[in-house]
Amino acid sequence: YNVKGSLHGSAAAVRETIFHEVFHLNDQEHRDWSRRALGPLVDALMAKCGTKVACLKPYAPGKTMVRGGTYYAFQPNNGDASHEYAAELATRYFLEHRAVLGGAPLPERAFKCGPEENGRAWRALADESFGGVDLVPPCS
Repeated sequence: YNVKGSLHGSAAAVRETIFHEVFHLNDQEHRDWSRRALGPLVDALMAKCGTKVACLKPYAPGKTMVRGGTYYAFQPNNGDASHEYAAELATRYFLEHRAVLGGAPLPERAFKCGPEENGRAWRALADESFGGVDLVPPCS
C-alpha cells in the first residue's frame, strides 16, 4: 500500500482501509447482513437528506468525503449504500475500541451517542460482528 498517495497518506489510513475492506468480506459471509439489518435505516437517511452534507453529518460514521460530493458512507451510485455505511461503521467501531483499549480518550464524541439511529446501528453491529461487545463508555 502506498502511504504517500492521495488516498493513503499514513499507515493509519492503510490500516483503516484494510479493516473496512475485510468487513465487506465478513458481511458477505453473514449473508449480506448490512443490507438486511441496516438497509432500511440507510435508505431512510438518504431519503431524508439526499446527499446534503449538513444533514448527513450527524449520521456519518466516517469523515471520508467523495470529491465534489458527500460522505462516502452515503454516496449514491456506488452499489448498495448500506454496504459502505456498515463498513464505515465497523471502522468507527474499531477506532473507538482501539482508543478505549489503549487508554486514550475518544478523538470525538462516541458515534453511538449521536442521533438515536446511530445507537441502533452501533448496537446491531456490535451484536452481529463483535459478539455483543461494546467497551465504549455509555452516553451521558
